[in-house]
Amino acid sequence: MGVCGRVLPSRTFHSLQKSRLVEYLCGQRMYKPLQTRCKGLWVLAGCATIWRTWWLLENGGFPSDSVVEDLELTWKAQKDYLVNYNPDAICFTEDPETLKSYAKQLKRWFSWRPSVRKHFREARKGLKFTILWVIGESLGFLVYLGIMIYLLVTLQWPLVCLMLGVDALILSIVTYLEARKIFMVKQAMLGLIRYFFIRYVNAFLFFKALVKPSKKW
Repeated sequence: MGVCGRVLPSRTFHSLQKSRLVEYLCGQRMYKPLQTRCKGLWVLAGCATIWRTWWLLENGGFPSDSVVEDLELTWKAQKDYLVNYNPDAICFTEDPETLKSYAKQLKRWFSWRPSVRKHFREARKGLKFTILWVIGESLGFLVYLGIMIYLLVTLQWPLVCLMLGVDALILSIVTYLEARKIFMVKQAMLGLIRYFFIRYVNAFLFFKALVKPSKKW
C-alpha cells in the first residue's frame, strides 16, 4: 500500500547533520529490514514514501490530529495491507542545523505514545512485535545507562572500557559498511564521533516526549 526509500541528509556541513547521517545509516540497516521481514514496519518516513492515492483518499488523507502523521498512516495501512521498505530508492532530506530546531524535530518524532493507545489493539502481530521491541529497547537503554553509572561510580574502569569498546566497534563496523555503499565514508566516520555524544541528547528527548508528547508542530 505504501513503500519507503532510504533517507539520507542532503548536506553534512554541520555536526548535527554528520551525526544524523550515522543515525540514518545504522537505523535503516539494523531495523527496517527485520521489521519488513516481520511485516511490522515502525514508520514509512514521510519525506521518502509513495502511497496508493485511492487508499489515502478512502482513509481521509493525512491525519490532522497527530504530529506523527507518517507513523499514523503506516500503522493504519498495516491493519489490512502490507507496506515495504526499498533501500535502493534514496531520498535526500534537509536536516536541522541548530540544536533548538533539532530538539523540536525529535520531540515531534518521539511523540508516538498516543498512537500506541489508538492502534495497538487492532494491530497485526508483526506491528505489535515492533512496538513492543521499541519500548523494550528504550527500557534496555535505561538499564545500560544504569550499569554504566554504577561502573563509573565504583571505578570499574576495565568494564567501562569493555562496554564502550563493544558499543563503538559495532557502530563503527555498521557505519563503515553502509557508508561505503554510498561513497560517504569520510563524512560518516566524522559523524560517528559526534553521534556517540548526541545520542544521549536523543535519549533525553525521547523519554521527555514519552512522558509529555507534543500535540502540535
